[in-house]
Amino acid sequence: MRFVAGAFSFAFLSFVSCFAQAQDFKGKTINIVVGFTPGGGYDMYARLLSRVFGASLPGRPNVVVQNMPGAGGLVAMNYIYNLAPKDGTTVGIVLPSVGVYQKLYPGEVHYDVEKVNWVGRITSNTPIQYTWHTSKFRTVQDMKGRQVLVAGTGATSPSMVVPLILNAFADTKFKVISGYPGGNESRLALERGEVEAISSNWSTVKDDRNGWLRDNKLIVTLQYGTKRHPELAEIPAIVELVKTEDQRRILAFFASADEIGVAVVAPPFLEPSVVVSLREAFVASMRDAALIDEARRLTLDLDVLPGDELQKISSDALATPAPLIAQLKKIIDNK
Repeated sequence: MRFVAGAFSFAFLSFVSCFAQAQDFKGKTINIVVGFTPGGGYDMYARLLSRVFGASLPGRPNVVVQNMPGAGGLVAMNYIYNLAPKDGTTVGIVLPSVGVYQKLYPGEVHYDVEKVNWVGRITSNTPIQYTWHTSKFRTVQDMKGRQVLVAGTGATSPSMVVPLILNAFADTKFKVISGYPGGNESRLALERGEVEAISSNWSTVKDDRNGWLRDNKLIVTLQYGTKRHPELAEIPAIVELVKTEDQRRILAFFASADEIGVAVVAPPFLEPSVVVSLREAFVASMRDAALIDEARRLTLDLDVLPGDELQKISSDALATPAPLIAQLKKIIDNK
């Protein structure tokens, strides 16, 4: 198991705390909205956090998880930004590419990632692609020049976008079958033979509740990040398949969502004291011994970043040059 505790940046939180009185959540209920169906990786992390988050907040409020799937996580993001109470009682775990989608389709989103309050990252993502053990596609080289049916779970998800980028840059012929609401449904489609490859986070695959990894029923063919994960040193990353620096930058922009990872976001326009309370509680929760032990038991990776550092990652991604964004958008729209 890869277990990494990111460097915590307490200086910012301590500085702000000097000027903002801690928010009291006594008698309230905190909703953690998850943009996906129950049982998947994002849902598991939300429930892991929910067990200790309330005890770390002033007033020790109750914490519940609310699943709000749809549009690859955008339904939940729109709710958090536009409809959720602006008092700290609603936070969410949404698709990490919400900022990427905003850059690609600025006229179609109903949120502004620059204005939301990032609370903290539980773990970074390492999306991988894998096939079934009976598949004729056992490596990415096997897929070159041959049609491969892959499951897609949302317009901005790696499962949808990465295959399209590789079709444009790396001589693959992926055919994305869209409409799967989440990871559980994609896995079932792979097992049934409806699709020939699916993508998921490596940490979710390692959880292995269905025994696929243990029983060698899946074959990892590709990593959707910008570098190889230490535990998957023999599996190529997508940037290794492209030819030019601009292509690498386009992939890096899209893969910036991996740095956002499984992260907690709060609505915009919160009082500073509320943001401080949420971020401090998140840091305390991630240091909780019970949470760390439970993550180990569930083989869930932790790669923690505090909210202010996550805010910078999000802003940097939105600063990608417009011509490269336009090229990526053309690839996606011409699917």
